[in-house]
Amino acid sequence: MYTDAYNCGGKKGVLKALNLVEKNRDEIYTAKAFFVDSDYDTTKYNNFLLYQTPCYSIENFYTSEKAFSKMLNREFGINTTEKDFSKCCSDYSKRQQEFHNATIYINSWLACQRLHEEGIEENHKIVLSDFKISKLFSEIAIDSIVSKGEINREKIEELFPNSKKWKNVKLKKK
Repeated sequence: MYTDAYNCGGKKGVLKALNLVEKNRDEIYTAKAFFVDSDYDTTKYNNFLLYQTPCYSIENFYTSEKAFSKMLNREFGINTTEKDFSKCCSDYSKRQQEFHNATIYINSWLACQRLHEEGIEENHKIVLSDFKISKLFSEIAIDSIVSKGEINREKIEELFPNSKKWKNVKLKKK
């Protein structure tokens, strides 16, 4: 079976390609499917050709504790009854929770930002493609998560100076 995959350059490009295929449906005789991450987008797409992740991104699926434990067992051959298996799973779970706790503020802020940006012209939106989490953390490892400082309003506004300023009440709610 021959398959091709095309990188459309993000959600906007995927939706554009989907629209093009929909317009030319009778002329295209091949199986097709489209995929987008939900990101912080509140839009839910209703199209049988389009799969939208139920969570933020595809990475959420393979960074889950379940995926990690399957990888240890199936790819590395570590038996689920071994101490090493339990220790790895426990360490992974702890670090993942630490990371989520450390990033809750920026994730809430970004979700509010994206909600605010709905319907705004593209050139007035903050761009995340160049943002690297390493700007906020000096170490992300299985034995420790070390932030470069508190992730708060001042830090985020420094990273995204042209963004909307949010009240703490909205952020806490998010």
